[in-house]
Amino acid sequence: METTQQMEHCFYVGAGFQPVSSFKEWQIAYLNDTEILRHGAVNYMERHFETDEAFILLSGSAALYLGGGAKTPGVITATEMLRGHVYQVRQNIWHNVALLPGTSILLVEQKGTGIGNSELFSLPPERLTEAEDCAVIVKG
Repeated sequence: METTQQMEHCFYVGAGFQPVSSFKEWQIAYLNDTEILRHGAVNYMERHFETDEAFILLSGSAALYLGGGAKTPGVITATEMLRGHVYQVRQNIWHNVALLPGTSILLVEQKGTGIGNSELFSLPPERLTEAEDCAVIVKG
């Protein structure tokens, strides 16, 4: 990371989630290719109680899963992410992403977003099939 009085320059090439910059209540993080988010391996959904979360595909191929805002995920749908487009998932909406190898996503969310103000939902085997069927779009 390069920091001057006028700007901060950040880059992350490792695997998984890594915050790289923050200002006041917001943080920017990378979400890079990792085995647990590979197409066919996604087995949970998450939601955040205090913030929206924005996803921007930088490189590779990814699908954004959405499962509604009920107590548990409803019908799981997937949207093929387009490079450079912003996908803002609203507060309390179940979501996750499926990545192909080499994918990199930029995330913007409220600083401090984590297990204390979020919820995870493990997908039972029958829901895995539903999620994987939606993820077909990331195969190209």
